[in-house]
Amino acid sequence: MSNMKPDQFPGLNRQRERLKDAEAVTQYVKKEYPRLDPRDFTDIFPAEEIERDIADANHLEHQFKDREVIADSEQISKALEGIVIDQTRRSAWLGLTTEIVRTSAHDDIRNGVDAVAEFTNEEIFERMALAIDATRAADQTIITKKIERNLRKILNEKPETRVKYFASLADDFRGSLDGIVPVVIGLDTQHCKELIDLLSELIRLQENKNRTPALQEKFLERRTAIENHPAQIVFLKQIEVQLDFYEEVFSKRTLTKDQQLLLDRVSTLKALIQEIVKDKSRNQNIRITDDYEQDSVLRNIREVTYRLRIQP
Repeated sequence: MSNMKPDQFPGLNRQRERLKDAEAVTQYVKKEYPRLDPRDFTDIFPAEEIERDIADANHLEHQFKDREVIADSEQISKALEGIVIDQTRRSAWLGLTTEIVRTSAHDDIRNGVDAVAEFTNEEIFERMALAIDATRAADQTIITKKIERNLRKILNEKPETRVKYFASLADDFRGSLDGIVPVVIGLDTQHCKELIDLLSELIRLQENKNRTPALQEKFLERRTAIENHPAQIVFLKQIEVQLDFYEEVFSKRTLTKDQQLLLDRVSTLKALIQEIVKDKSRNQNIRITDDYEQDSVLRNIREVTYRLRIQP
């Protein structure tokens, strides 16, 4: 039997610490932003149907947890999902007037929608489905499958994106959302880890009610760092690339009335996203760094949409 001590495996120890940090972020988000509860929709759906949906989601969730092989990456992915939700609410990552709603477990697992972003300005109000994934750098196949799936939904070749249980933060709407525009956003593993390290440290500092002046200064530094983090520009660029791709696909087809309406919404959303990016650069001095410009998920989304554009 080996006599090696745990501190002789620094890489393994750091991985365990990072997974603990990811779990801490996930638990923090669960507490701060609980998922929508289908039982709050008994005035809209029959109680029996709601209980079936809850049981189905619980069953599928347990199946995922049993697949230990994906446990680490799933933990990182859930932490990233939580960071996007937390920082869209706290730091306006997706725009100063953008709200984000965490979906129910049913809509996350069955419909593949982790969150719904509600983009607004003085003239525009649009909702967009977000599928948030922490994808490994070399794994372009996952991005390809997700974008192809979303394209089939957009073109009505597959059932459209649906969120069954939804309660808006922007108005008083409650019920189901049908035909919302789906996009995928994510970061590669290294950038996910950097964000997890940053937010987990911020959470620890925030929960320390006896911060010394030095710790308070550190807390403010970390909070500013995450408020201005270049990851938010990566996400907005990923959304813009996919909306531009949808627009081009539509331009090559004879559209039905419903598809024309969807195209109008895609174009509206793209213009709004572009304006948000400009505002962050011009008025908030938030820009993408060279390192994050080379994020492999952003690069893969660009490459996949380009390849799909030129396919006959």
